[in-house]
Amino acid sequence: MKVVRLAAACVCLAALSSGQGVAAEVRLGVGAATLPDYEGSNDYTFIPFPSFEIEHEGFKLKSSRLGVEADLIPILGLDAGPIVRYNFGRDSGVEDDAVSLLPEIGESVEVGGYVAGGLPLNLLGLDSNSILFARVDVIQGLDGGHEGLTADVATGLITDFNDQFSLITAATASFMSGDYADSMFGISAAGAAASGLAAYDPDGGLKDVGVAFIATYEWTDNWSGTLIGSYKRLVGDAADSPIVKDRGSPDQFFAGVSIGYAF
Repeated sequence: MKVVRLAAACVCLAALSSGQGVAAEVRLGVGAATLPDYEGSNDYTFIPFPSFEIEHEGFKLKSSRLGVEADLIPILGLDAGPIVRYNFGRDSGVEDDAVSLLPEIGESVEVGGYVAGGLPLNLLGLDSNSILFARVDVIQGLDGGHEGLTADVATGLITDFNDQFSLITAATASFMSGDYADSMFGISAAGAAASGLAAYDPDGGLKDVGVAFIATYEWTDNWSGTLIGSYKRLVGDAADSPIVKDRGSPDQFFAGVSIGYAF
């Protein structure tokens, strides 16, 4: 159950890694990460952090949090394609005693798509080898879970300091529909009676803003290590939810480390 909270807590990872990696057709990664127990929690848990990417003639299939995405546009500097993810929702296994008494959020499949692009700064006349990038993801939950819509935006810089070390930095923002807000941050009358928390009916809108980085060091042609970190702050109706304001925290952190092999 806790493994899938990666999808809620690290919105930016797929966006930041778009188009990156060593020049190989298959890349596999394994590692570990820490993240909030639920979206808005101030308790943290450790999870496994696997990843993969398969590339052929510019087309790519890669892991996307708890799911997969495909890049169907083999054009340098532009990525776009479908995303399919799985969301386990929220069950009674969370650490917070009150939140654990709320009605469970069912499991759901999430489908959507993304578009991302990059522009080398030297094409703008700047003395820099960095690439300015932006990416937008739009994801819809299907029947059985939250059934809400989210949109994630990331923009930042990709910098290769040398042949071995690269750094990606980004600013991020996420938006949510009313259905998503109600499922993830709302508290019904029945939930209030069961948990002792106040009933709450949130609206959709801006959900969070944040910053993130991915640092990668390739120590051989095949082996690499990656360090990932992000911070986001829940805002608006998400931050005002009793599961955040009274029982958790609007400040959400993610940290992960992985080792990758390319062949």
